[in-house]
Amino acid sequence: MFVLDSQKLQPFDILLVRFADTTSADIRAACNSEFSHAAVYIGNNSFIEGVPPVVTLFSAQRYFFPTLDDVRVIRLKAAHRASFDAGQAEQTIRGLAYCNYSSMLLTRIQLRSISEDIKARFLREKRWTGGVVCSTLVALPYYAGGIDISQQQEPFFVHFGDIEQSDFFEEVTTSVFTTTTELDGAFNYFTTAETGSILEKQSAAAKELNTLVTDILGEMRRDRKKYDTILRIEDQDLVFTTWEDIIPLIMRWFLTERGQEIDEQVYRKLVSSGYTTLWFEEVHSHRRLFFPAGYFAQALEEGPQYLMPKEHYETTRTALNIALQHNRRQEKATFHNFSQAPAKTLHALLDMHRSFSDLLQSSVTQYTGIIDMLEELQLAG
Repeated sequence: MFVLDSQKLQPFDILLVRFADTTSADIRAACNSEFSHAAVYIGNNSFIEGVPPVVTLFSAQRYFFPTLDDVRVIRLKAAHRASFDAGQAEQTIRGLAYCNYSSMLLTRIQLRSISEDIKARFLREKRWTGGVVCSTLVALPYYAGGIDISQQQEPFFVHFGDIEQSDFFEEVTTSVFTTTTELDGAFNYFTTAETGSILEKQSAAAKELNTLVTDILGEMRRDRKKYDTILRIEDQDLVFTTWEDIIPLIMRWFLTERGQEIDEQVYRKLVSSGYTTLWFEEVHSHRRLFFPAGYFAQALEEGPQYLMPKEHYETTRTALNIALQHNRRQEKATFHNFSQAPAKTLHALLDMHRSFSDLLQSSVTQYTGIIDMLEELQLAG
C-alpha cells in the first residue's frame, strides 16, 4: 500500500487521479488525458480538491493508494519557481475553498462558453464566480501566481490534458509516496469513502451556508429596487462565490434593519449547521494529538520503550504551529471586522477562532515541553 509523504510534498504539487467509472473515462476522452481528477497540495498535510457539493480539503494522512497505476503527482519545474508567486496563488486557491462545485462548468469549458463577465472579472480582480471543477482549481491559482497553463491567458478553459502535458511540470510520483502496512484509520482513496473527518463535516456545513447566502442574494437581485431604497447595493455585491461573500455586506448594512435580519439568518445557520463547533468536536475526539502531555507522562512512567521518537513530536508541533499561525491571522481579521460592526455572525466566528487559537497554543507549548524533556533524557542517558 502507498501513502503520501508530507515531508516530500511541496505546496502546489498536483495530484492527478484516474478512476475506473464511466464518467471518468468520458472525461479522459474529452480532455485527451490519462486522468480525470486533480487535487492541489497546499501544505501542512492538506490537499484541496473539487468534489460535489463544494470544493473541500482532505488530509493526506487519511488515505492510502493500493497501487500507483492510477495516480500521478506533478510539480512545477525548478526553472519556473522563481517567477511563481506562491503567496498570490495560495490566496486565490483559499478563496475558492468551499465554492460550489459546478458540473455545468465542465461543459462550458469544452464549449468555450464561459460568460465574458466571469472571465473579465477574474482577469481583472483574480476573483472567480463561475463555480469550480478540479481542473480550474489547478489552473486559476497557478495563473494568479504567474504560471499560465493555457499559455493563452485563458486559465478558465484549461482541462486535464493541458495540465498533464504542460511543459511547466515534471513528474515526482515515486518520490512523494512511501509504502506502508499500517492502515489504522485510513481509507482507500479510489473508493471515495467518507472519512468522517473535520474537513468533510466543514464542507457539509459550508454547503448549507452557501445555499442560504445564495437565496439571500437571489432575493435581493429580484427585489433590487425595493432594497436599493434602504441599502446601498452595488452590482458586485450580488455576485456569489462562497457564503463568506455576505460578511462585508453584513458589516456595511449592520445599522439597517434588513442588515440585522441577514446577520441573524447567517448567525443561526452557523450555529445550526455546527460550523462554529466543529473544531471543538475534533479536538475532543483526538485528545492524544491536542493534549499530549498526560499521555507522554503515562508513557514515561511505563518505560522508554513506550515513548514516541522525538521526531514525531517535532513534526506534530510544526504542523500545529502552522495551523496556529493561520488561525491567528483569521482571528485578527475577524476581530478587526467585529470591532467595526458588532454583528452576531462576526462574534460567533471570532469566538471560534479565539478558542481554537488558545487551544493550539496550549498544544504547541505542551509539545515544546515534551521535546525539551526528551533532549534532557538523551543528555542524561
